[in-house]
Amino acid sequence: LGERPGASWHPTALSRLRRVLVRHRPDAAIGFMFAGYATLAAAGTGTGVPVVASEHTAFDHYRSRGIQSRLLLGTARRFAAFTIPSDRVRLGYPKQVAECMTVIPNPLPKAGAERVRREGERKRLLAVGNLRKEKGHSVLIDAFSRIAADYPDWDLRIIGDGPLRSSLNRAIEVQGLTGRAEIGEVVADIGAEYAQADLFVMPSSYESFGLATAEALAAGLPAVGFADCPGTNEIIQDGVNGL
Repeated sequence: LGERPGASWHPTALSRLRRVLVRHRPDAAIGFMFAGYATLAAAGTGTGVPVVASEHTAFDHYRSRGIQSRLLLGTARRFAAFTIPSDRVRLGYPKQVAECMTVIPNPLPKAGAERVRREGERKRLLAVGNLRKEKGHSVLIDAFSRIAADYPDWDLRIIGDGPLRSSLNRAIEVQGLTGRAEIGEVVADIGAEYAQADLFVMPSSYESFGLATAEALAAGLPAVGFADCPGTNEIIQDGVNGL
């Protein structure tokens, strides 16, 4: 549908998508996230193909996106089904949208490598997620800088990629954390990262399901996150599997 913002809304793109729907007549067309399901709804109008909207983020994501927010409110009832991976996140949407949604939690992969720690090995805080503002990695780096001197045997590792990589690397340097904190490249086997960590940290301001948190817990890691973060506060049971 195009890689540039708004590319999927170009009349040519909509026309091509409509031709695909008419030619193949699928039993249903599923759009993931707003750009996917809104585009399908526009292209599929009058084709008779049921469109399923699959949302994977909290409504907080749309609060500063006025046009998307208004379109979401205005089109929610047009879909044959509207899925969301968490009931608490569903209830964070305006009532007219939340009433249309069906909760289908994300599945988890089978637990990866067994966690084995060697005596004397440095301890590791691990964060996994896209390097975007709402994921809160700058907050995490700042928090670690405040306690790093008191815990000299702990390091911080962030796995992910995104538009904030350069600024986060600069923050690590400015905070004097070079050698203690790092941003690793995206890896194919995330299970190995969980296996080498001691504590999972999720600094997001909002999530939908918190898949990385759930994966970390499934791998045997305790997890720390914000109590007011949708998608985190459903998964972390305070004092049981984390804080």
